[in-house]
Amino acid sequence: MFSKGHKLLLSIFLSYFSCAVFSQGYVNIWPMGLNNSIEFVGSGFSFSNNFNTGSAALACMNDASGNLLFYCPAQNIINANHNIMPNGDSIKVHISAEQGAIALPFLSDPDRYFLFQVEAAEVGGNYGFNYSVVDMSFDGGLGDVPLGLKNISISTNATTEGIAATAHRDGLRAWVVMHDLPSPNFRLLLVGDTIESIIERPSNAFYGGANSAISSFYTFSPNSKYLASVIAPDSIVELYQFNNGNGSLEHVTDIVFETRIKSAEFSSNSNFLYVATVEPSTTISNIYQIELEDYSKTIIGSSAFPGDMQLDPRRRILVSTVNSFNIGAILEPNDAGLASNYIDSILTFSPLNVASNFPNWISNWFNTSFCVENACVSDSTEFYFAGYRMDSAIWDFGDPASGPLNFGTGQEPKHVYSNPGDYQVTLLATTGGSTDTIIQTVSIVFPVDAGVLKDTTYLCSNQPTYLSAFQFGAEYSWENGSDSSAILVNDTGWYVCTISNACTTIIDSSFVRFVEPLNIDLGNDTFLCDSQSITLSGFDVNQVASFVWNTSDTSNPTLHISFSDVSFSSNYWLTATNACGTASDTIRIGFLPQPDVSWFSDSILCDRTEAVISPPIIDSVAFFMTYTTDDIAYDTLAQPWRIDTFGFYSVHAFNACDTVVKRAILSPFNAIDVSLGADTVLCPSDSVALNAFWPSSSYAWSNGSTDSMLVVSHDDLVGAGSETYSVTITNGPCARIASRTLSVDDLVCDTSNCKFSIPNVFSPNADGINDVLKISNTCTSVSFSAAIYNRWGQLIYSDERAQGNASITWDGFVNGVAASEGTYFIIIQFGDKVQKGSFSLLR
Repeated sequence: MFSKGHKLLLSIFLSYFSCAVFSQGYVNIWPMGLNNSIEFVGSGFSFSNNFNTGSAALACMNDASGNLLFYCPAQNIINANHNIMPNGDSIKVHISAEQGAIALPFLSDPDRYFLFQVEAAEVGGNYGFNYSVVDMSFDGGLGDVPLGLKNISISTNATTEGIAATAHRDGLRAWVVMHDLPSPNFRLLLVGDTIESIIERPSNAFYGGANSAISSFYTFSPNSKYLASVIAPDSIVELYQFNNGNGSLEHVTDIVFETRIKSAEFSSNSNFLYVATVEPSTTISNIYQIELEDYSKTIIGSSAFPGDMQLDPRRRILVSTVNSFNIGAILEPNDAGLASNYIDSILTFSPLNVASNFPNWISNWFNTSFCVENACVSDSTEFYFAGYRMDSAIWDFGDPASGPLNFGTGQEPKHVYSNPGDYQVTLLATTGGSTDTIIQTVSIVFPVDAGVLKDTTYLCSNQPTYLSAFQFGAEYSWENGSDSSAILVNDTGWYVCTISNACTTIIDSSFVRFVEPLNIDLGNDTFLCDSQSITLSGFDVNQVASFVWNTSDTSNPTLHISFSDVSFSSNYWLTATNACGTASDTIRIGFLPQPDVSWFSDSILCDRTEAVISPPIIDSVAFFMTYTTDDIAYDTLAQPWRIDTFGFYSVHAFNACDTVVKRAILSPFNAIDVSLGADTVLCPSDSVALNAFWPSSSYAWSNGSTDSMLVVSHDDLVGAGSETYSVTITNGPCARIASRTLSVDDLVCDTSNCKFSIPNVFSPNADGINDVLKISNTCTSVSFSAAIYNRWGQLIYSDERAQGNASITWDGFVNGVAASEGTYFIIIQFGDKVQKGSFSLLR
């Protein structure tokens, strides 16, 4: 709070102050030139014009509760009552320097503060770089400058008029930067309770002249990662990366503008740098946003002649103007482009003019982002918040599955994530009694895969082709300067890309070769004969990325097929792929057997007056037969092949593989058609003549007889009861066996002397001899029936009688048609008895 003086409530826009504040106490009151000041009250401002600032106010210090302690308008140190402190006069700071001093608290003494001071080079006296100490325990808590602790010289060299400070990595000490003249180096001081060290770091520019020294100033990003060195009259911003652990500086780039630079400030998330330029002849200023990823510039607004730019406790950047009643603002400086929302007036001092400069603060009191390093799965992810004199830092790593390990404290905690993904990390940072909630999404990823680019990459020659190094969450830097994940490739050669993500950085490369569209050709369909083989090859191995045969083989560019591997016809296919696409081809290979005629040989065709020969069925093999007889020299038989003449016969077997011919003698022979009759039961006094006669034949009976006929009586069978008589009839090269079983059975024989006499043979040829089959019996008063069957079991004649003692006769005709020669069978049933027999019919 102000200790005294008139306060005016300024006209403001409350809707702009919805976000949380940070480090509010230490940056609560802002002295400005022309005796003006601003105090941040709630979501608005209050204004006072009774400060003792003269034309400019360079440095200020408030306590953690936001109470004013002291400020330094150029050459005096002023207490909270707006009076010069005891021994606070004659401070060696040039009166026109807008960034000539900065105040920092001691490390362990809460009452003491450093005031670092620079003197511009062009000013007479050349005071150089000095510091003083303010002790707030004196003068009733209003403070003074102890004797011997004022204007202590650090360097007697001339300096630029810029000085800036940022926190050390430990959050307790601070780095102070300035630049001697003439010198190629920055001077960096590490400040705790003393000036612990002074180191020099090279700058990109040599400050050799007065023009460069007049308005060269510096600003650190709130996260301490960047230092912007502004050479105002040369319209250049030198951007450096800063390591607040060891104080090292690395030049990144120079950002050049067309007109003089008036002021510069970083956004609170440290992603953007804002620069105000001005053309003195017109007093018109452009306000630029610099994207710190690619250093692109965007004009977000313009205004009258600008003064200073400074982050405020609401994350806005206030923009003062010279000789004006208004202060402008960039309302959303953490947003890109015009979304950052610059306005010309956020508050008005009317009827008073606004001084052009704001106090010079240590940058970290405006920080709203934390840094993440080593964001790797299953490794220690390191968090860092670049705070300064924080009361506490409480972390929620957004990983509830980790249980109690999901929470941490301090400026530099670590956490191990077990799975990749996006995690919402929350930091509660308390500084000077004010707590700021900072939420960032952290992507945890696997290390970059070193094999994403193949050693050799094949691309298609007939289409625009991109070489891709894409990996999730990665950034890319190709040798040609592209930062895309894929680049258009037109030439054969090596391509190198640096791939990085939050976890690792690798350099990967690939040699690019161009291939033609595929033309897979396995050839025309074909066939293989016995013992043959074929090797299929349908592509140039140098043009193919991958291939697969129908056998599932993906390693051999050729496929060997032999007749013994498979049988029948088969389809073989090959599918190949390269950068131009996929192509396939299929070939059908038939497997043809060798024609086989081994089954054909010289033969006597017995028991047949005509033979039918059929060739075997062999896949793909065709047959035909030719013959030579006594009457015909040469002819071809139609299928089926009927052989009815003795002669020489040739079988021709052929297919696409071969033709085979084999000759044999075939001789059909008349069938030996002899039957001994049906099996018969002989009754007492019965006998049967077994007649095997066939012309020009010889005989061999089972009992040793060689006669054509064998007579067997009932008495021959009494001992055995039953016997089968067989005979082998041989006629030339052919032979046939006939047999008949004869037996005795008293149950079958009629004890009342009833039996039927069945002749062995009859010849109905109208010669008057034995032309009718006549079956007589000795039965009386017995009903019977008779049925005659041919050798195929067909009924050809039947007779039924009411009583016996009557003959059964048959004339050898069936329905008026003469029955064929052969053996016939008869069944006679009488009472509960059956008598069976057979006979031969001869013409």
